[in-house]
Amino acid sequence: MRKFILVLLLLFCFNSGLKAQVAISYYPFNSFLGVGTNPNKLIWGDLRLETNTFISNMNMEISPKINLKNTEIIKAYIGPGVNLNILYGLYNNGQYVNGFFLTCGVLVTPFKKVRNLGFIFELSPYINYTLNGGYFRTNLGISWHFRKKNKSGTTIDGIES
Repeated sequence: MRKFILVLLLLFCFNSGLKAQVAISYYPFNSFLGVGTNPNKLIWGDLRLETNTFISNMNMEISPKINLKNTEIIKAYIGPGVNLNILYGLYNNGQYVNGFFLTCGVLVTPFKKVRNLGFIFELSPYINYTLNGGYFRTNLGISWHFRKKNKSGTTIDGIES
């Protein structure tokens, strides 16, 4: 289990690289705040922190994603992930993992003048750590993609600003 978590963390860090572009997302119905690497890449990573909760019960999710369809307007992706609670694990016999999930999602950037703004819809089956229960999650969120610009005024991923 620890090797699985380590591999996810390394993939997340390796994918971001030195020319990282960041996407910030918020899921108001699920109370998650997310930070991701460049969603325009084939493989990218996502880290989400649960908000509106006690610090000792703050869950986080780490998930690598693979783009299945990547156009200027729509990005369809899929990726496995792990739900962790580091602080809870420190005081409860090292049980850091809460469960596992698979995310299938779509990121839509419908406004041509503001391609940085995106809307997210995800379907995500979740199973708990002991593999004896789970549920089917849906996530609806909004994101902002911070893109680096070169001297010609276009972004590094080729989208004009």
